Amino acid sequence: MTRTLHIVAEAPTMEGRRDVVTAVRRGFFGRCPNCGEGRMFRAYLKVADACPVCGEDLSPQRADDAPAYVTMLIMGHFIVAGILAVDELWPNLPMLPVAVGFAVR
Repeated sequence: MTRTLHIVAEAPTMEGRRDVVTAVRRGFFGRCPNCGEGRMFRAYLKVADACPVCGEDLSPQRADDAPAYVTMLIMGHFIVAGILAVDELWPNLPMLPVAVGFAVR
């Protein structure tokens, strides 16, 4: 005997819908996509569990590889430019102290 399982998906109610452009804009500025007031991140690239203002569950939000990649891309340009500038100013300077200096701070 087999049973047929019918799953009916309900459309979200009007109160459950949110303007995508507004939510993305709020998220881009690090604010809660629901209310726009609370902070979405509790630390650098660490998403908060819930909005402190409206209580919206933020656990489904993910800070994936893109923010980390953009950070490395931008900082890599500064570090490489600094190393090239040091090499241009002091051509005979060994690069190991320069690399250690950049790594320390």
